[in-house]
Amino acid sequence: MTEGRGDGRLRLAIDGEPWLLSVARHALVRWLETHRWHRDDVDDLVFAISEAVSNSIEHAYRGAETGRVSIELELRHGHDGPAGPDEQRPVQVRAVVTDCGSWRPAGTDRRRGNGVPLMRAMTDTVEVTTDDAGTRVAMWSRPVVPLPAA
Repeated sequence: MTEGRGDGRLRLAIDGEPWLLSVARHALVRWLETHRWHRDDVDDLVFAISEAVSNSIEHAYRGAETGRVSIELELRHGHDGPAGPDEQRPVQVRAVVTDCGSWRPAGTDRRRGNGVPLMRAMTDTVEVTTDDAGTRVAMWSRPVVPLPAA
C-alpha cells in the first residue's frame, strides 16, 4: 500500500487483494479521526468507500492479474472549497475510488448488485463512471461538523 497525506488530502493505492481492504479501512478511519469526525460519520463514509473498493477488487480485474485500486480523499467545505483545520463549520469529504479494470454489468442474481445503492444510502452523492481506462466512483460524504478540538 502506498499512502500520501497533506493539506486535507489522503491518497492511498493498494493492490487489488481482498486482505488489503482492512488495511485501507484502518488508514481511512485514522485520517477521518485526525480531522475530528464523530465515529458514526466515520463509519458511514468508510463503509461506502469500502464497498467501492470491494467492488474494484472483486470485479475489475477478473480473469487478469491483480491491478491497483486508488482511493483519494479531500476534506472540503461542502462543494465550495478546501477546509481549514480549525474551523467548526460543516465539512464534507470528496472520495474517489479508481481502478483500471473493466466494468461488469449487473447480473441476474438478486442477492448481488446492492453496492451502489448502499453507497448512496451512506453518502450525500455517488457518481459512477466507466470507460476503457477503468471505473471511477466519486462520492461526497454527508456534511459533518467536526468535533471540538481537545
